[in-house]
Amino acid sequence: IAVYTPFGSKLQYADGWEGRTSLTDIELTSIYVQPTVSYAITDQLSVGAGLMVLAYGAVNLQRDIPFPDSFGSIELDGRAETKVGFNAGIFFKPSDKLSVGINYRSKIDAVVKDGDVSYEGVPAAFQSRFGATKFGATLPLVATTSVGIGIMPNEKLTIGLDANYAEWSAYRTLDFTFDQPINGQTVSSSKRFYEDALTFRVGGQYKLTEGLTVRGGGIYDMTPVRDGYVTPETPDSDRIGGTLGATYAFGKFSVDLSSQFVFLQKRTQTQQQLLDNGTTDRIAGTYKTTIVIPGIGLNYAF
Repeated sequence: IAVYTPFGSKLQYADGWEGRTSLTDIELTSIYVQPTVSYAITDQLSVGAGLMVLAYGAVNLQRDIPFPDSFGSIELDGRAETKVGFNAGIFFKPSDKLSVGINYRSKIDAVVKDGDVSYEGVPAAFQSRFGATKFGATLPLVATTSVGIGIMPNEKLTIGLDANYAEWSAYRTLDFTFDQPINGQTVSSSKRFYEDALTFRVGGQYKLTEGLTVRGGGIYDMTPVRDGYVTPETPDSDRIGGTLGATYAFGKFSVDLSSQFVFLQKRTQTQQQLLDNGTTDRIAGTYKTTIVIPGIGLNYAF
């Protein structure tokens, strides 16, 4: 039984930033519980299958609202219904030096039916335009297929290669429906038109001494976001990343050190692209992101 978060994000922009009327804060959370059963058909071949349960899903979006002499704000906050999907996989190990695995995880639609809408700073003269108190939305948590290869040339060295295919094309639009009009509209629709995308990973570990093992790896992650469809909540681009790590064991104790570096390539979106695509609900600009993730782990074997 596994518990993990396959999708999620959190972004908070500085107060007064240029795109404040598109987004100021966003938090998307999904927690899966995955019971899976596997069976070894032979010493070399195993199969597995199970369920994926969206046990907890939540969305919180905030943005500013422009008025003639001031700015107010709107917040959407909702919980997703529990949904169930499935996973299946095959593992094949033809020799002690080679293994191959294939895994599939199905799409689950995260559905919010009774989210809360709240406002701040709306002048009295405009409050009649903001009557909605509830919203509904559906966000696809897309299907993924992964293929992994493990190579063990000798007892000290292990190499892993992985390719992941995410079916992001299921994400066409982001639609919110409201129980009452907001500025005369009961539906807000934002184009996404994502494309399916591939991610490639390679990594290795080498046992230098009886107590010290070192690791390193690289990642190339293709963005599903097309030109002219970049949004402040997903300012995505092709990603290049690297990882370094080491484990030192002494007796029953061991210490893990790790670091990950991810660079989202600079991406510029022009106003003309937004006009051509009919996506002027977002802003033109240049996005660039750098991520550094250090880690430490303490282990005890018994």
